[in-house]
Amino acid sequence: MSSKQGGKAKPLKQPKAEKKEYDEIDKANIQKKKDEEKALKELRAKAQKGALGGAGLKKSLQGQANCTVQLSPQTLMFHPLCSPAASQKHDSATIMELSPVYEMDFWPEFLASSWGKEFVAGGFGGVAGVVAGHPLDTIRIIQQSGIKRSTFNIIRNVTANGGMFALYRGMGAPLASVTFQNALVFQCYATFSRALDSFIPATKPPSYESVALGGTGAGAIQSFVVTPIELIKIRLQLQKQTKPNQTKTGPSTVAKHIIRTNGWTGLFRGLTITLIRDAPSYGFYFLTYEYAREKLHPGCRSSGEESWMTMLVAGGLAGFASWVCCYPVDVVKTRFQAQTTDSPVKYAGIVDCFRKSVRNDGTGVLFRGLGSTVFRAFIVNGSVFTAYETALRFISNNGQ
Repeated sequence: MSSKQGGKAKPLKQPKAEKKEYDEIDKANIQKKKDEEKALKELRAKAQKGALGGAGLKKSLQGQANCTVQLSPQTLMFHPLCSPAASQKHDSATIMELSPVYEMDFWPEFLASSWGKEFVAGGFGGVAGVVAGHPLDTIRIIQQSGIKRSTFNIIRNVTANGGMFALYRGMGAPLASVTFQNALVFQCYATFSRALDSFIPATKPPSYESVALGGTGAGAIQSFVVTPIELIKIRLQLQKQTKPNQTKTGPSTVAKHIIRTNGWTGLFRGLTITLIRDAPSYGFYFLTYEYAREKLHPGCRSSGEESWMTMLVAGGLAGFASWVCCYPVDVVKTRFQAQTTDSPVKYAGIVDCFRKSVRNDGTGVLFRGLGSTVFRAFIVNGSVFTAYETALRFISNNGQ
């Protein structure tokens, strides 16, 4: 049949149907885009308030249609216009050009999490402890190494040769790593103590048994970090006492010498005895602090409203208890790590070091320098917990 009537072609109805269908699709896509943008903004707001951590936010975003998520150490980026398959073909810079990018600053989200708060507060506490106690730590190391002098004579001798700043020699190594070390200790302690008391609500403090066990686990883990740091520190603190005419060296020079002489494993000389010292001492450390703060300020473990004086005294007592319980082990550790190729006495191992120390200097050597050490421990750990709790309060209050 002819499609013409009166010389004119009949208009086809198919294009109108297609146009209507395309219009409906466009409207649906626009609405879908608006819904996705709204959902992304809500998720971003939750993350900034701490309601979602990095993993939770990533999981939630990936649940959104046509959404690509990229996490980097400094920026969390997500964009609704690129599919996951497309994002694998482009780097971050290219994707940012393809569509609007919502940026989530790393630090606000990090500080909103309990882990981030513990990390930063632990770093402040560690720095305060190192600065407050390093001069007395230098005296402890010199006394334990076998040099028989009183505390006053050691101070006079050290300052006469290098001035007051000589008491801070070797502080660079512990100060450089103190943020990570203290963050590791406090976070491991918090994780372990909570895991052991999983049936207790998060609003209530863990039991004293879990506190002790959590501290023991934290001390064992941090031993792997602190062993090379303390080895370098001990060598630096003793270099002017064992070799008065030696040219002054720094942490990097000492570390290179140890690696060149004994290989990379030489940096972990004394790891076993450090584990023996730190595991139980940190158990006593956290147990004493929690018990003392509760006795000094009843109810503060739940409310967190103890005074600075309570923090200072409880922290000081915690340091005192942790050193008294492990001091003989620390003496053996110091002597073992202080040994170099030029040392007059050689130790075949930890047990041999203990036997030779007692045989040559008597049992009293195991407690030499205890007085100055516990005095230092009270000052240092009072400073550590005061700075830690203060920083934790400041971060929490400013994050609300």
